[in-house]
Amino acid sequence: MEPSDRYWPQLDGVRAIAILLVLGAHTNSRFEGGILGVDLFFVLSGFLITTLLLQERISADRINIAHFYARRALRLLPALVVAIVLVVFVARFPGAPTTDLAFGIPIVLLYVTNWAGIFAERRLGSFVPYWSLAIEEQFYLVWPWVIQRWAQARRLAEYFVGVALMIMLARTGWAVLKWRGSDRITFFRADGLMLGAALAVVMVRREPYRVVQALSSRRLAAGALLSLALPWLVLFVRSGQVTRSVNYAYVSVAGTLLIGSVVLVPTSLAARALRTRPLVAIGRVSYGIYLFNFPIFSYVQAQTWSAPLKLLVEYSATALVTLASWYLVEQPARRLRNRFRARANPAFQGPSPPAPA
Repeated sequence: MEPSDRYWPQLDGVRAIAILLVLGAHTNSRFEGGILGVDLFFVLSGFLITTLLLQERISADRINIAHFYARRALRLLPALVVAIVLVVFVARFPGAPTTDLAFGIPIVLLYVTNWAGIFAERRLGSFVPYWSLAIEEQFYLVWPWVIQRWAQARRLAEYFVGVALMIMLARTGWAVLKWRGSDRITFFRADGLMLGAALAVVMVRREPYRVVQALSSRRLAAGALLSLALPWLVLFVRSGQVTRSVNYAYVSVAGTLLIGSVVLVPTSLAARALRTRPLVAIGRVSYGIYLFNFPIFSYVQAQTWSAPLKLLVEYSATALVTLASWYLVEQPARRLRNRFRARANPAFQGPSPPAPA
């Protein structure tokens, strides 16, 4: 089975876990481990985007980069515009987060929120969480050119793993020195993207075979899924920039093993658990949840309502806006995006890339 033969609902389950962790952090700022859910999204993006590009490169002998950018824009921009409108709307009400709209809107649309957040986070207000979307978009900007040029290179997966290890060491060293920005500098958060890309190379090429065979272990899938709880337990004992940097690396490695295992062994207990309907449903709309939850949560948490009422309004309002965006905005854009994919390479049918967070 080639890794892009069909849709994998178990990966929507991984998305659901990631976005639920992010929601936990936005519900209660003391839940510091929520940011680690972002690393699962990075691994998913690296894996699925690289899979798509490699398959197109192999089947068509070239990547239609213009069409790739068009598909990414149709995937990301429509819902992002809705999110910007939501932030502008919420900003009009008393108690809403202070957001410099004239500064923040261009920053978000240019996908440089991560860089702006290092130096001017307060001005971003409700746009702050979009730093991870900016990192992914910067990855999309360069990655098709990398795959176009190096798709046939020998030991490509090993090079990607080597880059990931270098990033982990550099980021941890940066954190030890207590220099600014290790959480949001694009290079320092690319280890998950690189490991996901390495996994894609291994699975598309089916080499080296021993790696694929190792990933096919049912016990590995279960162990990787259960081990994802470890970094959050560590953060309850000790927090800090160095601890977070090590945890980012851990989640990236565990997430890579988990994704590879549940794709290769869809009948494993871990894969079946991730394919449960609630998780799949949440995972499919995770991009909308990511975009819309923070402006709503920030406004509601500033009110003097009771805690149960706040939770009810936060989650119900986020669900309503997310579903409206999914059916009225994202689905029509998705149909148009599929036309671009078919025109770029009619013979190729790949999986839908994950929603970034």
